[in-house]
Amino acid sequence: MSTTVSQPRATEKFSKSLGGSLKSLVGASGRTYFVLEHKTTTQKYRTGQTTEFIGDYIELGRGSNFAVGFGDDCTTVSRPHAAIIRKGGGWVIKSLSKTNPTLVNGQSLRDEVLLHNGDDIQLSYEGPRVAFLTPPNNSVKSMGMTIRLKAMANEAIKPYKTAVATLAVLLVAAVSGGYYFFNKANNFEDLYANSQIINEQQKQELIISNEKSQKAQKELKNTITSLERRIKVISGSTPIAPHNDSNDQPVTTENLHLSQLYPNVYYIRTSKIIVEIGGTQKQVEFGGSGTGFLLSDGRFVTARHVLEPWHFIANAPKESQEELIKLNILANNGGKITHFLEAYSPSGTAMQMSSQDFMLNQSGDETKQITADDGTSFILRIASLNNGTDWAVSRTSRNGGLDFAPSLSASLSASTPLYILGYSFGMGVNNPNDIKPLYNECNVARDGLSNGVIYISNRGFDQGNSGGPVFTKTNNRYVVVGIVSGGAGAQGLVVPITAIR
Repeated sequence: MSTTVSQPRATEKFSKSLGGSLKSLVGASGRTYFVLEHKTTTQKYRTGQTTEFIGDYIELGRGSNFAVGFGDDCTTVSRPHAAIIRKGGGWVIKSLSKTNPTLVNGQSLRDEVLLHNGDDIQLSYEGPRVAFLTPPNNSVKSMGMTIRLKAMANEAIKPYKTAVATLAVLLVAAVSGGYYFFNKANNFEDLYANSQIINEQQKQELIISNEKSQKAQKELKNTITSLERRIKVISGSTPIAPHNDSNDQPVTTENLHLSQLYPNVYYIRTSKIIVEIGGTQKQVEFGGSGTGFLLSDGRFVTARHVLEPWHFIANAPKESQEELIKLNILANNGGKITHFLEAYSPSGTAMQMSSQDFMLNQSGDETKQITADDGTSFILRIASLNNGTDWAVSRTSRNGGLDFAPSLSASLSASTPLYILGYSFGMGVNNPNDIKPLYNECNVARDGLSNGVIYISNRGFDQGNSGGPVFTKTNNRYVVVGIVSGGAGAQGLVVPITAIR
């Protein structure tokens, strides 16, 4: 017999399933979980098999897109069939099927009913049975983080697996961002404990490369000094000061040694990430590090993907993509994410900032509407490193930063040497009082701009350099012409400084 069943609104269902699981994942205090024990052996489950659930909305049905999804052997199970919903301090079960009944302790549901420990749930008269269980200590806080993550993936991500698979096809990218991801560390010492992806060989190669570059820089400086002395002796006077183009040349006329640029090259790291959904704020244990720099006009610059890595999923390491997909979904479907950062200078100064302080360019983002098999749809915003919009800028009251050359940055010739300062893999950072950026070199690979970016070869930067300054030398002076963005192999992308607003 058919019954009239009210289906939950897509936005409400989405918020309760993913949002509820996220609350339990990152803010377990005061939250409880329940267990379903299978009483019937089916293609997908064996008798006695149990699963923990931590969210606010759990659907049961036939198909792989449900938190409890039965196979085609369960022909009397509908898609969807029923939902278990957190209500107050407990859970209720509600039938979603228009043709097949949901039974609790043998009684067919006419409306939602409050569940109690040990209740028997059956999906149709001939369908599979599960027991609803609430352990004596069913506090989510008592569960390990691994179990919570598994539960969230099962009940909140699994229902949208087809959609996420579709998303994965859209996220094929050859270029990776230079943001260094880590599970949030609370201090500088923890940074190295979370840097296991770098082996000793990689560390030594970076250190040797840095030493060679510093040696070459010193030799070059000595050569220049020697030549200047010879010119002075021959001419009997001081060399003529170079012409100063106010648009591209630095205000100062003195030759700067590279180390004099260090104080304006900041190490940036996540302080915390706060997610707000449904009026609830929770902190996410996730973050990373990058590089930023201060310009002579007081603007602080970094890469946008350092601030909003969840919008650059395709360019992130595979091990971080699942977490970023969750954050992307939340950010673009009624939630709000604020990324709080700490910026440390080799000079000892520090700044506290958040993603809300920065001006960004989202005009190049691609918006995708993804629809799950059950009709639920949600929005994803996908940003790219390939269009010159990977920048973020914030106004500060500071001055005395790096000189920059906007028009020059858009017209560099192939083979032009470029010089990079930054914090690859967080290296160069021992503690707040011992910070020194790593030096590397590369070359412009193609005249001018391509798709709004500078193509470079002999890429000398890696994860952690994101957002760092890219210099060239003009009239013996270093000027910023770009922002480190991403790369693949020996090739890389730099956002021209002329792109920022």
